[in-house]
Amino acid sequence: MRLGRYSIEFATQVVTATAVVLLSSSGNVVQGQESAPLSESEAQELQQFRAQESFQENLERAIANSVSLRDRIDAQIETALASQRPAITAVFVVLALLPLLGAIAVWLILNRLETRANAYAQEMNSIKNDAMAELLGMMNEAQSVLHQIQTTINEPLPKVPVSTQRQLDKRSQSLDDSLDEDDPREETFPSPPPPLDITQDDLSQEVEENSIAAEELDQHEAQESEQEEDIPPSLNSILDSEEDDEDETPPPSFNSILDSEEDDEALDPSQPQSVNSILDNDTESDESSNHSTANAASVPPPMTYRGGDEAIATASENRLNGNSGNSTPPAQPPVQPQSSQASAAEFCRQANALFFSGRYAEAIAAYQQAVQLKPDYHQAWSNQGSALFHLQRYPEAISAYNRALSIHPDYPEAWNNKGGALSKLGQYEEALAAYDRAVELKPDYVEAWNNRGLALMELKRYKESVASYNRAVKLKPDYIEAWNNRGLAFAAADLHDHALRCFEKAQSLNPDYLDSYRNQGVSLAALERYPEAIAAYRRGTEIQPQDIPTWYYLGQLLTQLQRYDEAIAAYDEAIALQPAIPEIWYNKAGCYSTQGFVAPCLESLQEAIRLAPHPYRERAQVDPRFDEIRQDERFKQLLV
Repeated sequence: MRLGRYSIEFATQVVTATAVVLLSSSGNVVQGQESAPLSESEAQELQQFRAQESFQENLERAIANSVSLRDRIDAQIETALASQRPAITAVFVVLALLPLLGAIAVWLILNRLETRANAYAQEMNSIKNDAMAELLGMMNEAQSVLHQIQTTINEPLPKVPVSTQRQLDKRSQSLDDSLDEDDPREETFPSPPPPLDITQDDLSQEVEENSIAAEELDQHEAQESEQEEDIPPSLNSILDSEEDDEDETPPPSFNSILDSEEDDEALDPSQPQSVNSILDNDTESDESSNHSTANAASVPPPMTYRGGDEAIATASENRLNGNSGNSTPPAQPPVQPQSSQASAAEFCRQANALFFSGRYAEAIAAYQQAVQLKPDYHQAWSNQGSALFHLQRYPEAISAYNRALSIHPDYPEAWNNKGGALSKLGQYEEALAAYDRAVELKPDYVEAWNNRGLALMELKRYKESVASYNRAVKLKPDYIEAWNNRGLAFAAADLHDHALRCFEKAQSLNPDYLDSYRNQGVSLAALERYPEAIAAYRRGTEIQPQDIPTWYYLGQLLTQLQRYDEAIAAYDEAIALQPAIPEIWYNKAGCYSTQGFVAPCLESLQEAIRLAPHPYRERAQVDPRFDEIRQDERFKQLLV
């Protein structure tokens, strides 16, 4: 406000000074010209001009000294500043917040760097712990070898026969006599000892005693090796968190929409099938074991099984009580024994042949004949349970296993088989208890350790599941199924990097192991390594071109990547193998709809709804992929 007043005063002074200068100059000019006196009219004009100048000067002085006018000018300046105050305030606020915003940005960058550093540190700790675990395992093996060597050293030497001891005494006496001669300076040498007087009986006795001592040494070493405890390898440090296992939720799997019900019988193309049911019908490899007349081997259910939606793939089985053979016994037609020669063992052998030929109902009848002749025939009871298992009669199978265990409670194969049947009924806690009993009775039972890991996976106890698989692969390093299932446990715990190492190990043991490539594709897709995932799926289709789940997973991934033409081609391959899977038809319809192909979309959707009206009709009503054709009358008719 003072600035305005000073401006007015300054302007007034300038105007006054100018007027004075003009008047002075005009007076000087008049005086210098020495002109004639002014006329009366000119004198009046000059006087009027001076009066105006004086009035103007007085007016300006009055304005400069006027308080009300000054206040009025100040008020106008205040109004002008008030209209610009928000903008000025905003500028000052921005200037004040700039350091704070910069500090926040620096904090976010540092926080992200710290997160990455922690992740790298955890990975390094994991590698270090794995290396330490392997080193400890090697040290334990070395200690075991040293212990055996020490035991061998401490073992007393075989007793020397009496005849040999007598000859040695004579030899020692001859040496003493030669040293006791009179001249100590004369150097003498003992004469060679006479030939040993050992008879044939003494020689036989010595050989027998040495053989007995050697047998005792072997038995002692065997007992020492049996007493040594097998130290399990440590778990990967990634799973050593103290989180509650019940709160852990597995990541969504690619086949979460598929049912897990097995069907061992032939598929009916007219009936809708799920992708998982096709996966369950993979060919099982038949393995045999030698059968003795007195003690027939029992046939357990599959050693591994599909565990819900999380188990992407499992191994093929058909083992007799965990004894994996490499050949399948030829199916022999049952020969009815004569009444005089009928025996429980004969019926059991016939039942085993029927079992391996896949004639489970006839095998059950033969096992029943065996237990009628010999009610305490626990192997026949257990084998009967295995045949019932393959017919999906799980409660009856459990009853047969219980009967075998009531006769022979320490029968590990029956405990393992019972665990498999309980798992099929979803009773995983009871199955886990059965597997625990099996490995307690037989610590090197690798199939039971593997099945125990599958039950723990179903209970979402992934840390313990990995520990169980660790025991299996330690006992049998080339156990491909255990390596594959170990990878599934890591994948269920969302540790796909560790899972990939397990799948690669399985592939190194068997480059044509299909399940490992399918599971590898799922983990690679979860890590967003899509080209590698597609390559893994395509490798699986090269190994087994008729594997429907691999084609289905490949189609799903290509759909996710919006490569719809390739996805439709993959779905077509699966449909050509099994046209009664509604999920594949539905996904194919979604690909067509996204591309704007209405007619093929409606055809595929119609087939999916025909195979399974529920839930695909409800899903199509809310699926955003069909928004473009939702007003089409043909689409509306399908949903009615």
